Amino acid sequence: MTDTRLLVLMVPKERRDDFVDALIGQEALSGFTLLPALGYSREHSHFSIPEQVAGYREFDRFEVLVEAGALAGLLQQLSATSGSERLRYWVSPVKAEGHLPLPPG
Repeated sequence: MTDTRLLVLMVPKERRDDFVDALIGQEALSGFTLLPALGYSREHSHFSIPEQVAGYREFDRFEVLVEAGALAGLLQQLSATSGSERLRYWVSPVKAEGHLPLPPG
């Protein structure tokens, strides 16, 4: 069994292409998932006026399965891509992963 982690990264939707390019270029990754997300926060002073009125900001949620040994390098690459913009991320251990259907037996 491998030591896999799930990296979740929240990216403002207008930065999507930058992070898609950064992730596609990672040899250690076989792929990733991209989902739309709405971010709500009590600290929304960095939101635009329309976002403050709506009460949320539109994000893209990137989900990436990555080996624990490759995680630090991936975070460094994504940090370089983010520039000075602060982006929220978290990492969780993966207990199991695979493909369905399961093989017989």
